Amino acid sequence: MNYKPGLLTSLFVVVLTWAATALAWVRLPAGGSYPVHWGLSGTADRYGGKFEAMALVPLIILAVVGLFLVMPRIEPRRLHLEESAAAYTAVWVGVVTLLAAVQGAILLSAFGVILETGFLISAGVGALLIVVGLAMPHVRSNFLFGIRTPWTLTSERSWRLTHRLGGWLFAGFGLALIGAALAGSPMAMLWVPMTGVVVLVLGLFVYSYLIWRTDDRHGPPMAA
Repeated sequence: MNYKPGLLTSLFVVVLTWAATALAWVRLPAGGSYPVHWGLSGTADRYGGKFEAMALVPLIILAVVGLFLVMPRIEPRRLHLEESAAAYTAVWVGVVTLLAAVQGAILLSAFGVILETGFLISAGVGALLIVVGLAMPHVRSNFLFGIRTPWTLTSERSWRLTHRLGGWLFAGFGLALIGAALAGSPMAMLWVPMTGVVVLVLGLFVYSYLIWRTDDRHGPPMAA
């Protein structure tokens, strides 16, 4: 797989995030208490020490980049994953960018900048889900990336149609999250994610099975 677009973008985001974090680290007192979690209203409801607030998300970003680099090397259907390179890269960059934005919000909050954190997080996750939705129809069958059920893994028809539907559902879920964020309703930002997850998980699980049953060339169900 051509790692270059995802790797170069990730390196840029990593360097930018770590540089901003290092600058904040030397300016903030060691014994301070900083916001690390926000409630639905956007108000900080948990505080942590300097390491948790400053270093945790950048370390997670590094782990995510490493995971995206390793997955193609251990994927049994590597050729299929290589053919999904554009979708894979889009999701990779989207996840890393969202985490970097979260770190930016944490750093600004540590300096006392008032942010609409609930809006930013909901809108950011919504945007990422739209990216995932646009990528889904272009993912070939594999064991590590995509909608993996016992039936999509053993039926090309089930994989293709489930990912086509999944693309619409993920994108719709993302738009709903952005709408909830724009509405500024804490209840909407609670119920939209809960409802969306249920619809995605149950809907795609059942749909993949129903399509699998119509495929005369399917194999026996396989554990995802």
